[in-house]
Amino acid sequence: MKNTMKASDWLNQQFLKWELALGRRATVTEFAHHLGVTQQSLSSYMSGAYQPRGANLGKIAARLGPEIYDLVGAPRSLAVEDPAIEEIKKIIQVDPAILKLIKKSAKLPVEIRSAVIDLVDQAGNLCQTEDPHVRQSVEGAIRALAWRIGDRVK
Repeated sequence: MKNTMKASDWLNQQFLKWELALGRRATVTEFAHHLGVTQQSLSSYMSGAYQPRGANLGKIAARLGPEIYDLVGAPRSLAVEDPAIEEIKKIIQVDPAILKLIKKSAKLPVEIRSAVIDLVDQAGNLCQTEDPHVRQSVEGAIRALAWRIGDRVK
């Protein structure tokens, strides 16, 4: 059965899911910032006036998943090398295992992906110290995330 959903409807659904994951109402401007596109572009995509293309399509797919490629009729092969990952590689040396995790995270639902990003950010901040108590806190936070993900997947 062919998917008949429009990209604009899908983006509006993703916006509502993102708000739900945030636990509060949000603006399209905030959602655009989260996706890495301008508010004007996102508004035109959500209204159906235009469809995402090029770099904006890659940015949206990186945050919300590769389904957007299908909805706009673009080949998923465009998703193989995400422009954001390429920029990261230019700026800093990144462990190949981390890049693999980043690419795989695109397949996760947005609420789980957001939880993972938040925890990694917190863990990165906490790991700036050699304090063993802090390291225990990081390990505890990682275990807590595993439980949160398990609960959401069920």
